[in-house]
Amino acid sequence: MRSAAIAIAPAFPQAACLPSSAAQVRRASEEFQGVIVAGLNRRKGVILNSELDDMYCKVTAEVPLSEMFGFSTDLRSSTQGKGEFTMAYAKHAQAMRDRQEEIIREYKESL
Repeated sequence: MRSAAIAIAPAFPQAACLPSSAAQVRRASEEFQGVIVAGLNRRKGVILNSELDDMYCKVTAEVPLSEMFGFSTDLRSSTQGKGEFTMAYAKHAQAMRDRQEEIIREYKESL
């Protein structure tokens, strides 16, 4: 078991730098579109599409899964309980440089 850990150790920091990304689709009253987009941007999301349908907006974005914790509460609070969202796996993407350095530092400290 220990030999397996030693064998994969050099590759671990690089592998950990590929966080999963979640695709978000939201539906809320159009008056909250700006709030929703701002919330996604704060969570390092990339907006893929934003559209209005009747009196509702739908925003699709890719956001790192690690940034999505607590989002449901924030969305409900900022949309007066009217916002809805779903998450689905989209892809793995390279982590931001500061996050990569943090992962590598934590890994080296654990050795």
